[in-house]
Amino acid sequence: MPRTFIAKGTATSKSIGPLPGGKLRGYSNMGYEHPQEYFICLDDSHNANYDVMGSKSSCCRFCGKPGTIKYYYLGLPQKVKLWCSDPTFCEKMAKCWEEREHWLHHEGPWYPLKEVWDGARLSEASWFWEPDCEWFLPTRCHFCSSVISAQDIEGSPHVGHSYTVTCSDCGSVNTSKGEKAKGDPRNMALMGRWDGWYPFHSKSSHSCGTCY
Repeated sequence: MPRTFIAKGTATSKSIGPLPGGKLRGYSNMGYEHPQEYFICLDDSHNANYDVMGSKSSCCRFCGKPGTIKYYYLGLPQKVKLWCSDPTFCEKMAKCWEEREHWLHHEGPWYPLKEVWDGARLSEASWFWEPDCEWFLPTRCHFCSSVISAQDIEGSPHVGHSYTVTCSDCGSVNTSKGEKAKGDPRNMALMGRWDGWYPFHSKSSHSCGTCY
């Protein structure tokens, strides 16, 4: 089964762009269903901060005014579904596997750099598409919901496919089935780049990146 992979240290899986408020009906005709509506405040009285409200009547925590910028948010599952329903998009994605000699079993970038798979970053994650590769899937602690890594599961005592894993956060003992995944050329990876550039004139606690 194809899977979606998010590289370490990247933007979150929800880093999806906005829909212009006045074009909701047009996007609905394209297949976007029930996007979440938010309101953003970028008032001049707090130009180094912003706030996002979930309703038109909610007020900004910095200035107490309602948000003036309408923002429609699309979740990742719906976005991926729409991508994969487009034949042209699927053809473009298949090019990555067609040119696998550029990154599969190849270290470093492939010159000339023309596509995202010609860069060194994708070759580092080539196992995600390699059909011969297999790896453990992480799980969550049954008690505190912390993520238990694939490395922790693999290194734990086991009988058959039953692994006894101790949560590093709460110390609780969990039983894991040791589920595994295999590489697949149809897998889709979301790789982020965090440049740390600032959306405002002066440095603040908010910096930006991208997910591609």
